[in-house]
Amino acid sequence: MQSRRFEPEDIQQALGDLRATEFERACAVWQQRFGRAPADLRERARQHRFLAARGFDGDVIGRVLRQAGAQEAGADTDTDTDTGDSDVAAN
Repeated sequence: MQSRRFEPEDIQQALGDLRATEFERACAVWQQRFGRAPADLRERARQHRFLAARGFDGDVIGRVLRQAGAQEAGADTDTDTDTGDSDVAAN
């Protein structure tokens, strides 16, 4: 980027923005492809490899998979508290 005469501050800003959204992008890619937390270590490794092959950082992949597991665990213990009525009422 510097060879194209971008300012160093602009480069740092762009890289910071990419890092900030990498987790969100990884979640979106994971959701589109899998949508469910891995059931076992083999499936977890498969999902990890899939995201890694798309260039996501290992730490980000770990966060995505942990979040997926936590959400699924929470969904198993919660009763159906989100019926979507609040979205309808707000519109």
